[in-house]
Amino acid sequence: MGPVMVETRGGRDDLGIAVVRLGRDLGEPVAQVLPERLATHELILVLEGAGSVEVDRTEHACGPGTVLLVRPGQVQRVATVSDGRPEWREAIAVRFAGSFPRSVSISLPDVADEAFGARRWNLTGRELETVGAGFACLAEEYARVGDDASGTSVELLRLTLTSVLLRLTRVRSEETGAGSLSPGYHAFRRELERSYATVHTTKAYADRLGFSPRALNEVCRAAAGHTAKELIDARIVLEAQRLLADTDLPVAAIGRRLGYDEATNFGKFFLRCTGTTPGEFRRRLAPR
Repeated sequence: MGPVMVETRGGRDDLGIAVVRLGRDLGEPVAQVLPERLATHELILVLEGAGSVEVDRTEHACGPGTVLLVRPGQVQRVATVSDGRPEWREAIAVRFAGSFPRSVSISLPDVADEAFGARRWNLTGRELETVGAGFACLAEEYARVGDDASGTSVELLRLTLTSVLLRLTRVRSEETGAGSLSPGYHAFRRELERSYATVHTTKAYADRLGFSPRALNEVCRAAAGHTAKELIDARIVLEAQRLLADTDLPVAAIGRRLGYDEATNFGKFFLRCTGTTPGEFRRRLAPR
């Protein structure tokens, strides 16, 4: 198997990881005004200043001590000032493939589970000091990779990233109820992530998971406050919005990708769920 490619803001893309310092006074402008759909995980620690990151059209305020985890497939936009640099004064961003961290015997914070949204932690005190030291080590070792023929820096990057992720598992996430979701709900969300483009009914998911439709709805209501069908529709709409925001695909092609052979049926579905048509949604996102 060849090296994992990681799309980066600069530097090598064949390591499975990339680390960069971002800020108003650091490096080149990122000019990330348009949304960007991530191909990798991204972990951002804000060290100084305040700003925001929009993930799937949800804005996350980020101040000193904020750690934000964004997953592959999610569409993000970093708020910038007029010269294209981020609003905050200093932050460290780490992009990595899901296979890059070391395998450990406990679950990392949903790193391999792309069914859930962005996660945010607000760290203070000892937690911030420890996690911040890990980010600083990642930045230092990434800068040394090119001069390290022995591979030591890559191994240190792997171990340090794993350590940072493990420490984050001990911090209460702002994602409501993230630690108390039932195994049945996790199984449903994972199956939904695999199949949302082709499977659209509660019964089909219930059959795959060994539930009755009624039992699956009870699991979903207990975990998320919505029926299974509402969650299925929401996942399809989310993907449609991502494609409308981040690609030039025609609306009909997006509909076909999501299991709607007829563009009119896809348009009616999108309008029913969002209150607007796909075309109008895309026009609202266009730069003025």
